[in-house]
Amino acid sequence: MYQELSFDQSDLLFAHLYQQNIY
Repeated sequence: MYQELSFDQSDLLFAHLYQQNIY
């Protein structure tokens, strides 16, 4: 899905989504 993004950006993106899932 986010192959166009760099690994750093994708990592931050997934981390943000993961935090939203926690709450």
